[in-house]
Amino acid sequence: MKTKGLSKILLLSITLVAFTSCKEEEFYEKEFIETLNDQYEKEKLTEIENNSEDGNAEEEEEGSENEVTQPEPTPQPEPTPEPTPEPTPQPEPTPEPTPQPEPTPEPTPEPTPEPTPEPTPEPTPEPTPEPTPEPTPQPEPTPQPEPTPQPEPTPEPTPEPTPEPTPEPTPEPTPETEVITDDFVQNTTGSKIDILWVIDNSGSMRDEQEALGDNFESFINEFVKKDIDFKMAITTTDTTGNNNGKEWKDSMAKLTSEKLKEDESKFIRNFRELVQVGTRGSGRERGILASESFANRYGNQWLRDDAYFTIIYLSDERDQSPKAVENHLKQIKKWKENDGYIKANSIVNMRYTSWYKRYKEIADTTGGEVASIRDDFHETLLNMGGKIASLADQFPLSNKPQNLESITVHVDGIENSDWVYNAEQNSIQFQEDLLPPAESKIEISYEIEK
Repeated sequence: MKTKGLSKILLLSITLVAFTSCKEEEFYEKEFIETLNDQYEKEKLTEIENNSEDGNAEEEEEGSENEVTQPEPTPQPEPTPEPTPEPTPQPEPTPEPTPQPEPTPEPTPEPTPEPTPEPTPEPTPEPTPEPTPEPTPQPEPTPQPEPTPQPEPTPEPTPEPTPEPTPEPTPEPTPETEVITDDFVQNTTGSKIDILWVIDNSGSMRDEQEALGDNFESFINEFVKKDIDFKMAITTTDTTGNNNGKEWKDSMAKLTSEKLKEDESKFIRNFRELVQVGTRGSGRERGILASESFANRYGNQWLRDDAYFTIIYLSDERDQSPKAVENHLKQIKKWKENDGYIKANSIVNMRYTSWYKRYKEIADTTGGEVASIRDDFHETLLNMGGKIASLADQFPLSNKPQNLESITVHVDGIENSDWVYNAEQNSIQFQEDLLPPAESKIEISYEIEK
């Protein structure tokens, strides 16, 4: 009985040992298979990389044929667990082996009793790449004959445009005109002349005042020769306060043609004294304003209706009158029904245009003369005196003729042709030895634009 029990215990121990061995073998077998698979995959990967580097278009086509299809592992049936016999109570406890860690559940092949390790498969030799056949030379294309150049079409000549006829300039409409007549009565000694001297009395004018007095005889000579009926007056460029346009001393009474005939030497001496107006006047010279103010002050008592009103400005500085020149002149002309009787002349500093610009403007507007104060006073006064004296032989027109051919002159009702038109003075001037007799009635008619 005891023997039978021992046999069972021994048999059970052997079974346990065998089972444990099978488990270990199964583990190592699985590890070996996995190692082989890894090695095979590495070799296969190397082969694919080499083929991709050396291959060409044909190798790529053959690649699909040369690839080795890796057989999928045959799934092994799971081992059927053997029924474990119930443990028989053993007389002595036998130590059990240390349990191995369970591998990750994967299909495990059926354990075989001493599996013979499969030989490592040699790497499949790479197929020798077939030589790439050289491309068959293509026959050169037969040259095509060049196309025959087509002659360019001859461009049709573009007809030149017919020039449009140049329109004839439309004649400007002839302005409407009217005829006016200026009437005069010939004086015994010719035309009368009223002369106003406007002398700068600022601090820099002493030398110029003396030169005017010393050379006055050259100015008055023509007046004496022609026995011209004249009057003279003197004012200054100082227009401050009551000085504005004020007569200098008693010049109006002493400087007349009657006084000249009475005593020529005394007349000339009086003129030299009276033109010394001093140098204490305002430094703000306003010569044009002074002439306007003088006319407003003395026009009624001193200016004559049938006489020229001639102004002579003497200054070494620019005019600083407040208004535009034309506005001052407009006021002066109010004293003459015929604008042609107004004449302005200037002896001024012409070193800078700005210094004489306004004096030149009033002279040019009225047909007067402009001379430099730096020139020789004798020549300046001689020329200016002669031109002013020549006014005695002229008859100023009140307007500019629109057509010179329309001018007609009648002396005592009889048409006269012994005259010329003076464009500079806008006047009719008779020949010196053919002057109309004294007290003759002279009528000058001409056309003006309406």
